Amino acid sequence: MIGLLAGAFIGWIIAGMADMLIEPALLLIEVTAALGAVLGAFGVRWWRRSPGASPQT
Repeated sequence: MIGLLAGAFIGWIIAGMADMLIEPALLLIEVTAALGAVLGAFGVRWWRRSPGASPQT
C-alpha cells in the first residue's frame, strides 16, 4: 500500500510537470507511473511473504 501511494504521488508530480510540455509524454508518464505503483505494491507483498525476508531462528 505504501508503494502504491508513493508511486501514485511521484507519478502525479511528474505528470503535473509534463502537462506543461507534451500530451503524449504525459500519457506515457502516467502509464509508467501506474505500472511502477502496481509493481511496487506486488514487490512489497512478495518481499514480506518470502521466507528469507525476516530472519527466523
